Amino acid sequence: MNTRSKTVVHLIGEPLEDFSERVLPTATNVLSVYFHLHKINKVPKKDAISDVVHRLLNIWDKARIPTAEKRAIIKKLEVLIDKYREVEKNAKRGGEVQRAKEADFVSFTSSIFDIAHVNAHTMIRIEEDRSFLRDQRTERKMVIGSEDKTLTKKEQAAQKRKNRLLERFAQEKEKDAAAICSHADLSLPSSSRGDGAEKEEDNQFVPVPKRRRLKAIDIVSPLVAAALDRTGISDRQAVYILAATRADDVDAKEIALSRSSVRRVRKKHRSQKAADIKETFQVGGPLVVHFDGKLLPAIDGGPEKEDRVAILVSGLGVEKLLGVPKVQRGTGKLVSEAVANILQHWQLTEQISAMSFDTTAANTGRINGACVLLEEKLSKKLLWLPCRHHIFEVVCAEVFKKTFGSSTTGPDVLLFKRFMTFWPKIRKAEFSICDDVRLKQNLKPLQEEAITFCSNILQMKDNSTYLPREDYKELLTLNLIFLGGIPPPGVHFRVPGAYHHARWMSKIIYIMKMYLFRYQFNMTKQEGRSIAELAIFASLVYIKAWIQCPIPTDAPLNDLNFIKLLIIYKDVSPSISQVALKTIGRHLWYLSAEIVPLDINGEEKQPCFLLEGTHGEIY
Repeated sequence: MNTRSKTVVHLIGEPLEDFSERVLPTATNVLSVYFHLHKINKVPKKDAISDVVHRLLNIWDKARIPTAEKRAIIKKLEVLIDKYREVEKNAKRGGEVQRAKEADFVSFTSSIFDIAHVNAHTMIRIEEDRSFLRDQRTERKMVIGSEDKTLTKKEQAAQKRKNRLLERFAQEKEKDAAAICSHADLSLPSSSRGDGAEKEEDNQFVPVPKRRRLKAIDIVSPLVAAALDRTGISDRQAVYILAATRADDVDAKEIALSRSSVRRVRKKHRSQKAADIKETFQVGGPLVVHFDGKLLPAIDGGPEKEDRVAILVSGLGVEKLLGVPKVQRGTGKLVSEAVANILQHWQLTEQISAMSFDTTAANTGRINGACVLLEEKLSKKLLWLPCRHHIFEVVCAEVFKKTFGSSTTGPDVLLFKRFMTFWPKIRKAEFSICDDVRLKQNLKPLQEEAITFCSNILQMKDNSTYLPREDYKELLTLNLIFLGGIPPPGVHFRVPGAYHHARWMSKIIYIMKMYLFRYQFNMTKQEGRSIAELAIFASLVYIKAWIQCPIPTDAPLNDLNFIKLLIIYKDVSPSISQVALKTIGRHLWYLSAEIVPLDINGEEKQPCFLLEGTHGEIY
């Protein structure tokens, strides 16, 4: 027996067994009935949604209001449930932002769950029904009365007339068929028929010619299908492109070319390609599984975003994306289940020896973290290799917050947005390198070391280890220009790209560019000082550590060198040095006893030992 406290749903209340048939249900009523089916009666989600939609259609039919298609109503209910889950998942967090979201959701769900046809007002012929729909959308004072017997009799009479008309059409069709048969029989020569043949042919009908099948020409080859997918072209747009690019000797009316046919062929090629990739993927050595949660737009083009987990494996000469499955929420339990399922699907559970992840609580929690749960699901211990880039992004975030004050909460950084808008007016040849007097005094050795490091990396012939992307090259090039050096390809500035709160390297690129063009771009004195402080810190201390992150065996030594630079940087900016040291000190536990010996792989390298005090001090 369930108590009331166990069955009450957050923001919804006690679930309802069924709708009231006197008014059109609100969104709250719909969720209440859904949760009664799904939570109390344990009905699967898909079946519960279908049952709720069926009950909704019965009530709207009783009100004699035309509705949208059932599949559209199901999709609308799924979006409503996802929106509720998005608000409900942070219910225990509290705070003003969460309370505002809950208030907006309650206000939204208090209105009618409108499933009326888009042209309902023009399709409804009775003004009373039209007034009822308007009332249910606004004041909700009217109710559905008893059955209108007069209108019911009229509808029944209309249905009888329709049935009689259909019967008459069927009879006329039979007469026409009989006439065609008799005409065909009379048209045959009398000499060609005997008495037996005559009786046999009396029961034969003239065959109705079948619709001519269009020949399917393989226009959508595997390469064409891959190009359509890569460029994001829809099936409907692909029809126009393929029809325009067909061979000149092929008539468009003679081939099977439609949106549905293109969609089927594209799905077929995707399935074949996926099966071929899975079949040919073979590994012999140990692998590292990498997973990271992403909030991506819905694949079906809906307005809501969905949580997905990017999962890939890497090893000696191997790097393969296994999939990006959707999860209900980015919790440690659901993420670990998604990773374990896809590893079992690819039959790679035995080869996995380590895992790489970001350092969020959902992954590193000692009870419900994805890492701990993944080890339980795979029934073995794995080597933990936390992503060094994520760790250093946390360091950069804290330094940015210390330099610019409280972090922004909106989707855009207004200072960066201003600079992006001003960029077309900037004279690219009139840039100004760093002229801080500290570079000429106590920071001169760090400046020369940073210039040498950036130049060596950019001049490498095989630099894929350090520079897997073009934005890494842009960062090193800007750093060379900032310090007064000349990059190997020459001085060139790219147009400012996208910036995001989760990508701190893009923010450093913006900071560098704003400093180089500080005499053209108008800023306040405080903004100018903050940009200068962050640019110098990134140029001399941070960029080198960031670029060296991809090599896990160098992590202990690189962290030690980074901490040494931070200690030296105390003479330049005590506040920035203190914040960075405190932040990196919280992440030293990732250098476990299993990882530190990996650094002893050469004569020039020595094992490093880092000790952390009780207050986060580094020794």
